[in-house]
Amino acid sequence: LCGKLDEVIYEEVVSYENSAEELPQGMDAQDVVRKVKYREIQRIRLNPAEAKYGCQIPKGAWHTVEVFEPSVIFEAKDGAYQK
Repeated sequence: LCGKLDEVIYEEVVSYENSAEELPQGMDAQDVVRKVKYREIQRIRLNPAEAKYGCQIPKGAWHTVEVFEPSVIFEAKDGAYQK
């Protein structure tokens, strides 16, 4: 493998807001708006030159990759591929 990149892991933060003051006249004030944000909880630098070749992503975690130089990425998962 080659290249330098960060694997960034996020947690989902859900909040609920009562939007009564924003509702048009006649709508039920019980309407609630669900808001979802994502907060970074971990950043892992992968760099073969520093012998950091991979990492374990927790099952169900939101994640992304930030690439700093041309990279080759190999992803493997437990078990058989299922559609």
